[in-house]
Amino acid sequence: MTPTCLGRPAQRSEQSKLPLGDRRVRSNGAAIWRHNLPDKAPTDGIDVEWLAENFELSGGAIRNAAIQAGFVSAAAGTDVSMEAAVSGVARELRKMGRLLKPSDFGEYHAMVSD
Repeated sequence: MTPTCLGRPAQRSEQSKLPLGDRRVRSNGAAIWRHNLPDKAPTDGIDVEWLAENFELSGGAIRNAAIQAGFVSAAAGTDVSMEAAVSGVARELRKMGRLLKPSDFGEYHAMVSD
């Protein structure tokens, strides 16, 4: 329930939230990933659909994770990899104070665990 002090816009926003499993959310997240990965860097190995489906991130958090993946890869002199993208996601989740659950990261969890 939205506090009355926030008013109708907050209530509408709450009503318009889509569940993470919704196909529209996943395709929008995947599009945000594609848009924010570096244009000139090779990114063939990045599964943006998997990233969008497994992590509930805002567009800004996706952008930050993609930029982080690009910087880390550039510094290492490598292609932007799925591992770099997952590390960027882990960094964003940590900044939000969220736990890194093995079930969310699947095969990549060992790479991001503390």
